[in-house]
Amino acid sequence: MDSRGQYKRLVLHGLLILSLVSLYIGSDAASPMDTPDKIATRPVISDMVDQEVSLGSTVTFDCQVMSLTAPTFEWWKADNSSGKEHELGAIPDKIDIIVHNTPLQENVYTQMLRIYGVILEDAGSYKCTAGNNLGTSSESALLTVHEVSRPFMIDMNNQEVSIGSTVTFDCQVMSSTAPSFEWWKIEESGCDRELRAIPDKMDILVNTPLQEDVYSQTLRIYSLSLEDAGSYTCTASNNLGTSSESSLLSVNEDSRPFMIDMNNQEVSVGSTVTFDCQVMSSTAPSFEWWKTDESGSDRELRAFPDKMDILVNTPSQENVYSQTLRIYRVTLKDAGSYICISGNDLGTSSESSLLTVNKASRPFMIAMENKEVIVGSIVTFDCQVMSSTEPAIHWWKTDQSGDTYELSAIQGEIDILNPSQRENVHSLAFRIYSVTSEDAGTYTCIAGNNRGTSTEEAELTIITPELKPTTSGAASLHMKFGAPGTLALTLMAVCGYAFGNHLFFD
Repeated sequence: MDSRGQYKRLVLHGLLILSLVSLYIGSDAASPMDTPDKIATRPVISDMVDQEVSLGSTVTFDCQVMSLTAPTFEWWKADNSSGKEHELGAIPDKIDIIVHNTPLQENVYTQMLRIYGVILEDAGSYKCTAGNNLGTSSESALLTVHEVSRPFMIDMNNQEVSIGSTVTFDCQVMSSTAPSFEWWKIEESGCDRELRAIPDKMDILVNTPLQEDVYSQTLRIYSLSLEDAGSYTCTASNNLGTSSESSLLSVNEDSRPFMIDMNNQEVSVGSTVTFDCQVMSSTAPSFEWWKTDESGSDRELRAFPDKMDILVNTPSQENVYSQTLRIYRVTLKDAGSYICISGNDLGTSSESSLLTVNKASRPFMIAMENKEVIVGSIVTFDCQVMSSTEPAIHWWKTDQSGDTYELSAIQGEIDILNPSQRENVHSLAFRIYSVTSEDAGTYTCIAGNNRGTSTEEAELTIITPELKPTTSGAASLHMKFGAPGTLALTLMAVCGYAFGNHLFFD
């Protein structure tokens, strides 16, 4: 502290001594001028020290005040361009105002202003103002921020995880220029080993800058083993120097099971639903399945023929175990929360999934197209139905006379093809071979489930080729699919015409 600060302290001490002497004498004849209230003064502030730091640093200003009564504090900063002052307040992760409620010594009070992650705009004059009932005093300090410096590292947290887990180290750096990064691990032997990306084991991710002058890289290690434990160091360098930050990784050999998230499910009445419970555990865990009913009570689930299966799966990889709960022909009562509980000798973990069941509805029919074909062709109608439960599908025909009757397969003439199905979409196709004019009419597909019936129609039109009689002495020949042989020409000469895909001439 310089001579000016020492002088202020001596003056205040002198005033305090005079006040105590006046109180001790306590004369009834003492004038009001002799009372401590009149001897007290406004706060006296010790000199604040100017600060000079690099980008990304943390800076602290101490404001120490001598006052007979507890003073009030304010912090102000002068704008670099306009010189106008604005009051400062605490900002999470940027500015702290630290209040010492207990005086450091009698009549000495302190506040601290702390700024984190300093940037160029933080440079300027900072002022502490302290006041009591007799007046106000202030003291200022200048903050200088250097634009270029070696990288400044943000602390990396130590990590403690279980075998088989994935761990992530984030290395954040403040640097005026883009830094280079390296990752190192200290082996049990004490030797350092530089790390490189390894497929399915280790990734080194270069992240997009979070903000100006803030750079980061991420080291991610998968399927941890005991050998992965140790100290991991991130090193960042620019043209002014190098900085590093380390994090200790502890890998627990045995732990309670670690559960993989289960997805919520939404299905329709009559569907089949599957829940997969995947667990990472250093030893083979036990499994239980529970359901929370609408009443809020839990009940354990067991396999039930034709309704519920609990499948024990072969481990997909080391330390990864799974079970599957499958429910068939879901009803509205099956809706609720399903819980998988897995345990080993070190503890228990659980994961839940919500099942939503939508009410069934009558089948929804996909539109069928009308058909127009030539006599002798093959025609197929495909009836596609959307239904949450398997529908019954039937084919009917209304002929040209208006009669309606159900269709069935006739060998060599009509096929009703085997039904097909993908999730909630059912299909039944109807096929006619070598169609004749009698096959024309309206074909109706009727589909029904326990919620109702729907229908869809398609019209079949048959085209009969025009008959072309022979012309006396005519020798012209019309070919659709290549020239006929001698025998064919002879037959054509006798018959005089042909149908469909055959040859004809006139």
